[in-house]
Amino acid sequence: MKLTKKIATSVVAGALTLSLAACGSDTSPKESFTQSFSQVKTPHQYKTDMSLAMKVDGDMTDPQLQQMADVVNNSKISATSVVDDTQKKSETNLHLKVNMGGASLEGDIPMLLDEKQNKLYVGTDSLVKNLSQFIPIPPELAGKLLEVDLDDQQTAQSIDGLPTELSAYIQSPEFQKDAVKEFDNVLKNKKESEFTKDSDGNITVTVTKKDLIQYVKNVVKLVEKKSGEDLSKQGLSQEDLDKQLNKAFESIKLEKSTVTANVDGDDLKSHVINVKATILDPEDKSKELAKINVKFDIAYNKDGYPTTQNVTLKGDLLDPKGNMKFELTSKTKNSNFGKKQTFKIDPSKEETITPEQIEAMMGQMQ
Repeated sequence: MKLTKKIATSVVAGALTLSLAACGSDTSPKESFTQSFSQVKTPHQYKTDMSLAMKVDGDMTDPQLQQMADVVNNSKISATSVVDDTQKKSETNLHLKVNMGGASLEGDIPMLLDEKQNKLYVGTDSLVKNLSQFIPIPPELAGKLLEVDLDDQQTAQSIDGLPTELSAYIQSPEFQKDAVKEFDNVLKNKKESEFTKDSDGNITVTVTKKDLIQYVKNVVKLVEKKSGEDLSKQGLSQEDLDKQLNKAFESIKLEKSTVTANVDGDDLKSHVINVKATILDPEDKSKELAKINVKFDIAYNKDGYPTTQNVTLKGDLLDPKGNMKFELTSKTKNSNFGKKQTFKIDPSKEETITPEQIEAMMGQMQ
């Protein structure tokens, strides 16, 4: 009898396993695609390495434009950051290398953001060394930390021109997560037949103007709800928003706009967003002003954290006097997920200086 029960239990368990596997294999491309967004996790403790490359080329007869292009093409920007939301701190070391004719700027700019104190600290050594080539800088400014109080309403307004609560939400990890969810909601309303899957597990859907307009509307409503701000006071009533969006998209011709999710079984591997568009003259829709191609390529680990985030923006500015092409490439690698991060900058052990004190020092040199 015991043996019979064991056999029966094994048969039931085996049948259940097979049925679950069968259900998994029968998941539709649309369902797998929309589920992929729920697998994305926002890291709260991590390290990130970023590099930014820019290239400008074209028929530039204007010497000033050519000079600007030379500066851009010979500039390099990279940054290493550590983020620890549990400590409410993030630290970035920004490396800049810019060649401007006979002058060059190169150095590291260390920065610490303390969200508990709502203050930003910036190392002054590199700033003093490089800016002193162009303007008189008090030498005693070196070796200090510039302390910026982000609670200062004037400072908050000067950063982005938005109310503090609204600005804080838009820049928060919560907004990133909510924005992805709203995009997922837009895609869920598309037909099953619009999702295609190839043999490599790539599930692709085409995004239309209508989808993008609806997404922007959803995000605006989301921001209004979460921040507690009445956006109509910012000139964004629903009627005004509809008019602005429709007018803006009249001058945009989408050549190609797709989103691809690579899914292996139940595991999300990557998301790729590829948008190609032509910008038209608002006054003459038959005239093309520019062609734009932007691509986001994001890879994930088994836990759903983004390990690499690459962005490529290519543009072709169309002008009868001469075209100009540009390309911007950003590459980001994330690591050390879920590990307590350490910070090199400690304001309690260094001498700090405020923007007002710097202004006073500069005034004494005049």
